[in-house]
Amino acid sequence: MESFNELIITMGGFALTHFAFSSGPLRKPLAKMMGAKGFSIFYSIVSLVLFFWAVSAYIDAPHVELWPLSMVAGIFAVVIMLPACVFIITGYFTPNPVSLIGVKHVLKPAQGITKITRHPVMWGLSFWALAHIFANGDVASIIFFGLFLLVALGGAAHLDMRTRKRLGEKYDTLCKESSFVPFAAIIAGRTSVSVGEIGWLQVLGGVVVFGVLLAAHGPVIGPDLLSRF
Repeated sequence: MESFNELIITMGGFALTHFAFSSGPLRKPLAKMMGAKGFSIFYSIVSLVLFFWAVSAYIDAPHVELWPLSMVAGIFAVVIMLPACVFIITGYFTPNPVSLIGVKHVLKPAQGITKITRHPVMWGLSFWALAHIFANGDVASIIFFGLFLLVALGGAAHLDMRTRKRLGEKYDTLCKESSFVPFAAIIAGRTSVSVGEIGWLQVLGGVVVFGVLLAAHGPVIGPDLLSRF
């Protein structure tokens, strides 16, 4: 495992800083010292540096196969990337008090994509990570995308806890018609949602992003996914 040390250190640092900087004991004194905007900039710079360093380490890591590439894994990756793109695009454009960018929104009952899950962006990133774990099937991908999956889902759970602590009983206003796990509230009959409510343009935007990523993956990023079918 010595060859993977840089990847483990950089992705481990990426994960640890996300959880450490978002926790009260470290976030509050740093925000007080730097100011809210200064802390946000500092947090972003540290995250970006560690992320791109981890990407470089991932590219340079040796390829140790755990399972062979297959059409089934390729189909799974392509299929799961469609909701990943839709969740991320619609999540960024839907007011949501339980998101990193939407905590200042006035608390309202769940709307649009947040009826499917309170954390559409985090779940979209999780789907992206899962797609690449199954499609690649090697040790470096397990480390890189596995820790990214941990950060996304762990971060979502932490946002839930932090928002509940901040809002108290008012938090139930959102939770009543939403769920942590996608579609759980809909399956339980607590809510329902239509594409129109989510926003046709937002959903279309997610589909377009999916199409662009699928077409550009081979020439820009690496493996041509379409060639596996």
